[in-house]
Amino acid sequence: MMADRKNKHAYLDDFEKDLNGNYQYRGAHYYYKGTQPRGKALAGLWVLCGGGTACLLAAGFVHGATAHAPFWLLLPYMAGLLAGVYVLYLLVRLTAGGDPLRAYIHEQTAQKLPGVCLAAAVLAALTAAA
Repeated sequence: MMADRKNKHAYLDDFEKDLNGNYQYRGAHYYYKGTQPRGKALAGLWVLCGGGTACLLAAGFVHGATAHAPFWLLLPYMAGLLAGVYVLYLLVRLTAGGDPLRAYIHEQTAQKLPGVCLAAAVLAALTAAA
């Protein structure tokens, strides 16, 4: 069973020492091939995801909305807020990764981003319904 599990740090095998003793990445890369420029696509992601997280954060400052609120209201709010902050963390890593994007960064950011955004949106909807 242990052999079937993917090693969490397997991407470290893609780094090799060069003649100077520095590590160089020799693994796969992903190139951006969208219809609009990469900067414009990232800016759109920042506006949508950052705006959504800001709105979720602002909802916590509404007078009386979270003060003395029952746990069934605070739990989805806090979980949604944590998911929103995690979305921003993923966007920072994705933006800083550059183009071409290393394969391990792509797996850790671009592949997780849609699911985490969906989770944050569902939790925000649950909070609004509560």
